[in-house]
Amino acid sequence: MATPETVFYSIARNVAACFFGTIFRQETYGASRIPNSGPVIIASNHVSLFDPPMIGYPVFRPLFFLARRSLFDSPLASWLFLKLNGIPVDREGADTGAIKRALAVLRREDSLLLFPEGTRTRDGSLGSAKPGVGLIACRKAVPVVPVRVFGAYQAWGRHTRYPRLHHDFTVVFGHPIFPTQYDPGKGHENRYQIASDRIMDAIRDLAIPVEPVT
Repeated sequence: MATPETVFYSIARNVAACFFGTIFRQETYGASRIPNSGPVIIASNHVSLFDPPMIGYPVFRPLFFLARRSLFDSPLASWLFLKLNGIPVDREGADTGAIKRALAVLRREDSLLLFPEGTRTRDGSLGSAKPGVGLIACRKAVPVVPVRVFGAYQAWGRHTRYPRLHHDFTVVFGHPIFPTQYDPGKGHENRYQIASDRIMDAIRDLAIPVEPVT
């Protein structure tokens, strides 16, 4: 049974909807492609600190996400990120604890937001995938919904100290891909990296639609 949306999470999602719909101009395509129930990974490129709320607010089920441990350093920030379903991860090495918590999210049949690149882009382009998303996806054999974010790097990229207001964002959700499409099999060398690369390719293939999305 999926975890129900808490009151705090619901309020935060509504605030994000207002924020990205007024102060910024966000267009979202294909959010209905997220399964309504069951375990699923949402895998997106990573361009901005805005990415989790931009991707999360159009999805009508709670998202759990990994965030670097330093964001949890202050008591207030830690409380906030935990309330928003954040999972702290140490990016300096293999954080087995964070991986176990991510796998537990999927075991509960919840939805998990992951960024295959592992960190925000340095120049706005898509980077290469780390093996982590492939490991988690293959271990649990769940569908993966690729997502691509456009425009947010210009608003608040990693080299921009403060966000620039009134930028246009676009978030495109692709069709789910399944284990038979990304997992090369248990006996395959570099199994998790290959799975991550295939998931990243699905993200790279997404474009802003010119026609209505179904």
